Amino acid sequence: MLRLRYQNFILIEKLLSFAVLKKVKTREVENMEDTKIPTQRRLRNIRLNIYELKRRMIYLEAAVEENRKLIEKIAKEIPNLTKRKEK
Repeated sequence: MLRLRYQNFILIEKLLSFAVLKKVKTREVENMEDTKIPTQRRLRNIRLNIYELKRRMIYLEAAVEENRKLIEKIAKEIPNLTKRKEK
């Protein structure tokens, strides 16, 4: 579970580093030369990374739900175990 969280963190970090904000030409933006326009390949990679992130989120949600059910099952068993020890 921790490994998945770390992988998702890395993926989010990559997405943020590739994120490109559309800049509008205004008087405030003087140096447009240093603005990099993303290539089609980079845009495709961004889309694939977003898809991969969504897929991992679905798996994480499923794992969380499984863990919740397991915890509830264990919580129900704890009172039964203490009763057995008292006898």
